[in-house]
Amino acid sequence: MNFKILIPVALIAIGAGLYGLSGSLINQDVEQTVVEAIEDVNMITIWKTKQDIKQGDMVTREQFYVERVPESEANQNGIVDDVEIEFVRGAIASKDMSADVWVTQLDLVRPEQDGYIDLIIKDNMVPYGVKVDSDTIIGGVITHGSLIDVVALSSINQNLASSDKVQPIQTVFLSPILIAVKVLKVEQSVLNDDTQVSLVLELTRKQLAKLVIAKKISQLEYHKSVGAEQAELLQANSGDILPSYQAIKEFRAGDVHIK
Repeated sequence: MNFKILIPVALIAIGAGLYGLSGSLINQDVEQTVVEAIEDVNMITIWKTKQDIKQGDMVTREQFYVERVPESEANQNGIVDDVEIEFVRGAIASKDMSADVWVTQLDLVRPEQDGYIDLIIKDNMVPYGVKVDSDTIIGGVITHGSLIDVVALSSINQNLASSDKVQPIQTVFLSPILIAVKVLKVEQSVLNDDTQVSLVLELTRKQLAKLVIAKKISQLEYHKSVGAEQAELLQANSGDILPSYQAIKEFRAGDVHIK
């Protein structure tokens, strides 16, 4: 066998092995460097919208999602730290937002914040606040955005707004005066162990005039709305309670008159 031929072949094989080994080591160094570079990137938590949201719309947690992005990308959008959002009942959007846009707490307005009513109320409607005792709220929990019916206990012969005693009892009747009006805002306060509730209602000017008069002449109750089709069920008079008294119902243009 010719050793002169074998020696170059061996040298070539050894060189190829060393080259492969060095290439493997270089690749490992590159991969490790890449991994270390990725680990060094600081990530920040942000919030995004799942859907289009209009200014004044009530929002919930389900309309948003969380995402992690590099700090450099967050900084370009004016965010330098993890975004935290507190979702409260009745919160609304402060502006129009498209799907998949970044959101912060400043894009939401809570009921107690300034400008809340102006953002949520519809055009050509007026806000009207009423203070009520908690026991005059009937038919379930009433909160921001609820629809309610306002029911009046009235008498033909006396002003029930200024008296709890009814004389004569044959002249008393209960009827709805407003159906399915929106509650823009609810506030509760406790005074001397007595819980009082303030409701801000969204009314037309005609509804406002009707409610102002009703407050002056009748006792009012606030029911979670049963819908306009069920309004007839909220009507009663003394004849429904006293078997010996037969009240006559007269319907005129949608109003009920008791004789």
